[in-house]
Amino acid sequence: MLREYSWDMTGYKPKSFPDTPDSGITRYMAERIFQLEPELPKAENINDYILSALREKDLKYFSFFLHHYEPQLNNRIKSFLGVDSGDQYDPERFLDIKLSCREAMLQICYLHLSLHTGCHAPFSHGRRTMVGILADQL
Repeated sequence: MLREYSWDMTGYKPKSFPDTPDSGITRYMAERIFQLEPELPKAENINDYILSALREKDLKYFSFFLHHYEPQLNNRIKSFLGVDSGDQYDPERFLDIKLSCREAMLQICYLHLSLHTGCHAPFSHGRRTMVGILADQL
């Protein structure tokens, strides 16, 4: 899948997390796993990152999308788990669900990338945003 695309994250790294005594996954880590540093290039909206991934065939822009979409994704997962506050869930289960969502989003992107060539109208839905497409699938 996506063999012709690179995923070169040179110059970017995950934000560092505080050490935990047991080296386990904390809620803080699980909710910020897609956060990157240093500062990302600015995009008018996060869907521009998806278009950049198409145009440049580089999935680092998908990582940039995830960096910005993560708070919304966290809220969706918490809603799915039926929790209102951040301290009512198992962070490892939360992270498993989140990584599964990332894989599903990649598959959705791949489907749209393979069906639509060209960056001016990459989706059959016209100007429908990738966030909307992804949100409908989660």
